[in-house]
Amino acid sequence: RAAEQATRAALEEARNACANRNAELSSLRIERESRARELRGQEHRLAELTGRLTSLRDLQVARTGYSDGARLLLSAPDSGIRHWGAVADHLEVEPGREKAVEACLGDLLQYVVVPTRADAEAGLAFVRRHGTGRVGFLIVEGQNGEASPANSVDEALVSVVGVVRVDGDQAIAVRAELQDRWLAGSYDDAARAAAQTTAEIATPDGDVFHGTALVSGGVKGEGLGILETKREITELEQRTAAEQTLVHRLTGEIGELDVAAQRAETALNELRLEQHQQEKAMLGHEMQLASLDEEEARLGQKRDLVATERRSVDEELAALEVRRTEAQASIVRLEEEQRDADERLIASQRRVMEARESIEHLSRDAAEAKAAHAGLIERASGLEASARRLELASQELATRFTSRQSDHARTRTGRDALIAAVAASTQQLDADVTGLSALRRDVLKADDAVQRLRTDFENAEAEVRVARVAQEEVRDEVSELDLGRAGAEGNLTHLEETCRDTLKLTLDEVTLHLAELQRDRGFDPDNELLSHAATLAVTDGADEGKEPDEDDEVALTGRIDEECHDDTTDAGSDLDPSAVAPMTVEQMVSALRAKIDRLGPVNMMAIEEFDDLDERYDFLTTQRLDLEESIKATGDAISRMNRTTRERFREAFTAINAHFQTTFATLFGGGRAGLVLLDETDLLESGIDIIAQPPGKRLQSIQLLSGGEKALTAMALMFAIFKYKPSPFCLLDEIDAPLDEANIGRFVEMLRAMQSDTQFILVTHNRKTMEIADRLYGVTMEEPGVSKLISVQLA
Repeated sequence: RAAEQATRAALEEARNACANRNAELSSLRIERESRARELRGQEHRLAELTGRLTSLRDLQVARTGYSDGARLLLSAPDSGIRHWGAVADHLEVEPGREKAVEACLGDLLQYVVVPTRADAEAGLAFVRRHGTGRVGFLIVEGQNGEASPANSVDEALVSVVGVVRVDGDQAIAVRAELQDRWLAGSYDDAARAAAQTTAEIATPDGDVFHGTALVSGGVKGEGLGILETKREITELEQRTAAEQTLVHRLTGEIGELDVAAQRAETALNELRLEQHQQEKAMLGHEMQLASLDEEEARLGQKRDLVATERRSVDEELAALEVRRTEAQASIVRLEEEQRDADERLIASQRRVMEARESIEHLSRDAAEAKAAHAGLIERASGLEASARRLELASQELATRFTSRQSDHARTRTGRDALIAAVAASTQQLDADVTGLSALRRDVLKADDAVQRLRTDFENAEAEVRVARVAQEEVRDEVSELDLGRAGAEGNLTHLEETCRDTLKLTLDEVTLHLAELQRDRGFDPDNELLSHAATLAVTDGADEGKEPDEDDEVALTGRIDEECHDDTTDAGSDLDPSAVAPMTVEQMVSALRAKIDRLGPVNMMAIEEFDDLDERYDFLTTQRLDLEESIKATGDAISRMNRTTRERFREAFTAINAHFQTTFATLFGGGRAGLVLLDETDLLESGIDIIAQPPGKRLQSIQLLSGGEKALTAMALMFAIFKYKPSPFCLLDEIDAPLDEANIGRFVEMLRAMQSDTQFILVTHNRKTMEIADRLYGVTMEEPGVSKLISVQLA
C-alpha cells in the first residue's frame, strides 16, 4: 500500500511537470509564429525595396532620362572613347534640393566628362556616325585651378556649389561649371533676385529664371529625375541594409526560439516518458493489489474446501474400516470356495484330456475314409472325360468328311469361274494398256503446255518485275504437277485392288494362274509389248545402280514421250515377231510394270491448271498496265506540283525579299540587306543566304554580325515574312529584350505601322514598348506565394 501511494504521488508530480512544459512549449510556439509573421512582413518589405532598388539601378544603368547620344556613348563599351561618366555621376546633392539643382543644371547633368578635347571630338564623331542626336562634353583638360566663388546678389539665394558635393579627380572641372548658379527659397525670392542678375536661379519646384525675361518650369515627365533617382537609390540602399539587418536579427531570434522549442519538446517528451513509466508502475501496483486480493479470497475458499474434504475423509475412513472387516470375512469364505473349485477343476481337466485323445483317433479314421472316397471320385471323372473326347472326335470326323465333300464341289466351281475371270482380266489389261498410251499423249500435251507457260513467264519476268512472283507461283504449281506422278502408282494399286475385288486374288497370284494357263493351253505374247519391253530392258540396263535425280526424271520423261510417239506413228513397223525371243508371263508382267513405272504420274487436271495459269497471266498483265498508267499519272502530278511550287516560291521569295529590305532599313535606321539563292537553277532544293549591311559597315553575311545586329536582322526577316502573309493575331515573347533604347524606338514605330492589320500580343519588360499598348496585363505578388493578375485599359 505504501508503494502504491508513493507511485501515485510521483505520477501526479510528473503530470504537473508535463503540463508546465507543454504550456512553455505552446508559449514558445506562439512567440515563434509571431516572429515568423514579423519576418515574413519584413521579407515582403525587403522584397519591395529590393525590387524598387533593382528597377532604379536598371534605370540608372540604362541611363533613363539621358539623351540618345549620351546614352549611346555612356553605355557602349566598344566606343573607344575615354570618359569618366556623366556630370551627374560626380554630384552628391543635399536631400530635398534634387529637383531644384536638376532644373538649374539642366542638360549639364548629361554632359560626358572627358579628359581632352580630342576625346570630345571623337565622341561627337561617334554620335554623328550613329545618328543618335546631340550630346555635350565637359573637358577636364585646362581646368587646373579652383574657381573663386561668385558673390551672391541676394541674401535669399544659395549657390549650387554650396549644396552640392563633388567627388573624384574631376571635381575642379565639374565645380567650375557650377559657378554662378543659384537656388532660391521660393518663387518670389527667385523673381526678385532675377531682376538683379542674369545668372540661372532655380526654385524648389524646379522653375528656373534666366534674368527677368526668361522663365522655364513645369513637369519633365512622369518618372524621377536623374538626381532624384540617384538620391532614392542611396536611400533605398540604406533602408535595404537596415531591413536586411532586421531580417537577420529576426531570423536569429526565430532560430533561438526553434532551439528553445526543440529543447522544451525534448524535455516534454522525457516527462511524458517518465509519466508513462509512472503510469505503468501505478498500473502494476494496482494489478498486484488486485492479484493479492484474489489470492486471499482463493486461499479462504481453499481453507473451507480443505475442512470440507477433511470431514469427508474422516467419514470415508470410518466406512473403509467397516468394509475392511467385511472384506476379511469374505476373504476367509472365498479361500474355502477356491479350494473346492480347484479340486473340481482338476477333475474336469482329467476328463477333457481323455476326450481329446478319443477325438484324435476318430479324426484319423475319418481322414483315411475321405481320401479313399476322393480317389474313387477322381477315377470316375477321368473315365467320363475319356468317353466325351471319343464322342467329340467321332463327330469331328463326320463334319470334316462333309466339309471335304463341299470343298471338292466348290473347287470345281471356282476353277471354272477362275478361267472366265482370267479371260476377262486379260481383256481389261489390254484396255488398260491402250488407256496408258492415251495418258502418255496427254502427258506430252501437258508438258508442252507447261513448257509454253514457263517460256511466257520468263519473258514476262524480263518485262515486269511483278511477274517474278507469278513465276514462283507457276513453279509451285509445276511442283504440284510433279506430285501427280504418284497417280501411276495409284493406277497400279488400283489394278491390284481390281484383281482382289474381281478375282479375289493378288496380282502375283494372277501372274501364277497365267503361267499355269500358258503351260496348259499356251499363250501368245504381244509383239508390240515385247518390243517396248526390250527397249525398256536396254534403258534399265543403262541406268542400273543409279539413283534418279531431277535431270534423270526429265530425260526419262523425254524417252517415254518418244516411245509413246513411236507407238502412235510406227504402228506398222516391220518388226519380225520371230526375231523376238519368247517371254514368259512373269517377264511380260514385269515389263508392263516397268512401262507403267516409266510413264510416271499423269495429271488429269493439266488443262484446267493451264486455263488457271493463263487467266492469272492475263490478270498480271492487266495489273502491269495499270501500274504503268499509275506511274505515268503520278509523274505528271509531281511535275505539275513542282511547276506550281516553283512559281509560288519565286513569287513569295521576291515579295519577302522586298519587304525584308524595307524592314531592315527601318529597324537599323539605314543600311541595306537582301536574300540570295545559293542555287538559282534548282529553286526547290536551293538554300537561302542572308546578306546584311548595317549603317556604317560593309556588306557581309549575317554570320559575321554582332549578337544585337543578328537579333535585329532576324526580326526584320520575321516582319518581312509576316507582311507577305499577315495574320489577325501575332504573339511576341520578349522579342525586344536584346534591343537598346534607340532600337526599341524603331521597333515600336514598326509595330505601330503594322497594328492596323494585326493585333499584337507582347510579353515585355520594356517601358517604351508598353507605352504603345492599348491594354496592359501584369502579374504581381502582394503576398509571398500568392500571385495576382492586374489589367489596365490605356485606350
